[in-house]
Amino acid sequence: MHHLFVNSSDIHLFSERVALMKEASVEFRDAGLKTMAALSADHARLLDRQNSLGDSVVGLSLANTVLDCFRRGLDDEAIGFAREFGLKDSIFRRIQLRGLAARKAWTRVQDLSCQQAVLSVLDLADFAEVCIASGNVDEATKYLHQLSDSHPRKAYLLIQIRNWDAALESAFNIGDTGAMETIRRHRPAMADEIKSKMKLLDDHGPNIKPKKSAAESGAQRAIDAANKAAQGCAQQ
Repeated sequence: MHHLFVNSSDIHLFSERVALMKEASVEFRDAGLKTMAALSADHARLLDRQNSLGDSVVGLSLANTVLDCFRRGLDDEAIGFAREFGLKDSIFRRIQLRGLAARKAWTRVQDLSCQQAVLSVLDLADFAEVCIASGNVDEATKYLHQLSDSHPRKAYLLIQIRNWDAALESAFNIGDTGAMETIRRHRPAMADEIKSKMKLLDDHGPNIKPKKSAAESGAQRAIDAANKAAQGCAQQ
């Protein structure tokens, strides 16, 4: 194991760091700073757990420790770190996806994409994006095909894999002129086709109206209410 080759000065430095964090935790607690005391104690515990792996994860953040474990196939250790230190599921799943893609465990990635618990915190667009970042266009395409035509990220992901025709159609469907302009810059030969679609948008609007998020809908309702109130006051 790697830790057998760590020299004595490294071991001393590690022990000193852990001891200092534990002392800081006690002093914070004595000073009545419970949150800082808990954070210091957790950090000392994290250092101890990292050292048990016997390699260079010592000193990494919790997120990077979990990511490193997934990259190297230490899935049980990654899950153990996440559970022990209370890593939020939304963060854990994103890290898990990145780590599995980094080691090209595509079957595992596909299994994740079928789990409802995972899809409650991740989007299939996230799967496509990670596949693209890992250089696997074929895997990315599988997830892109599953995205609805109204998905706001679909056109940009198709642009990343240089599927210009599909990207243009996707952008046109929801009226994303920014994506259409990006395509025009990358593919000047499509300028006339893009101009024609822009004209159609001006005349008829997009084929699909993008869904507004709950926050956007709430904000719009607040604006509408304020406008009505202002009109009411003006009529007095």
